[in-house]
Amino acid sequence: MLEDCAIVELYWQRSEEAIRETARKYGAYCRTIIRNILGSSEDTEECENDTWLSAWNAMPTKRPDRLAPFLGRIARNHALDRYDYNTAKKRAAPAALLIDELADCLPGGQEVEEALDERELAALVTAYLCDCALAPLH
Repeated sequence: MLEDCAIVELYWQRSEEAIRETARKYGAYCRTIIRNILGSSEDTEECENDTWLSAWNAMPTKRPDRLAPFLGRIARNHALDRYDYNTAKKRAAPAALLIDELADCLPGGQEVEEALDERELAALVTAYLCDCALAPLH
């Protein structure tokens, strides 16, 4: 395996070998960081590839002394961005909210909603009457 300074030099030369050497030396390290945040192998692979691209784009202006923390920070930031994306309110909305949003798109959506409201009201009235029947008389 190449030393960090040799890998950084490959980046500065714009050699694609830099990415292969980086993945060989730091792939497992970056995957572990990403997987610990996301847990998904598909997202881990995508974030790892984004990490190599970000390192490629950052190297002409930066020359890191220590490659591991430099790559770890990039990997962590990509994983956190993906985590935020995956857990955004719209994507992680409860099923009821999603069904409400779709109700306007479905033909007869209002009728379905009214039927559900009637069933819910009937259940509440039944529960009330049962409670009243079981209550002691004064």
